[in-house]
Amino acid sequence: MPITKKAITIDGNAFLLAEELARSLKVSRSRILEMAVEEFARHRKNQQITEQLNEVYVDGLDPEEESQLKASQRAFRKVLDEW
Repeated sequence: MPITKKAITIDGNAFLLAEELARSLKVSRSRILEMAVEEFARHRKNQQITEQLNEVYVDGLDPEEESQLKASQRAFRKVLDEW
């Protein structure tokens, strides 16, 4: 993807943090901000998935799902005990 140069305004403390991170990681401030946006986007996507799953399971598990969960938990405990 092409690089786009833009002017942005950020808080002075955030700028100092970006500079400090850039120095310690030996990357540019631009790269620090790019990494931060990418991480924030991943975090937000995970939040949205969690919210969607919570909506699906708001009523809890049906009896079949409950049975499958208990069987999986027993199998997992058995693996841990053998390990």
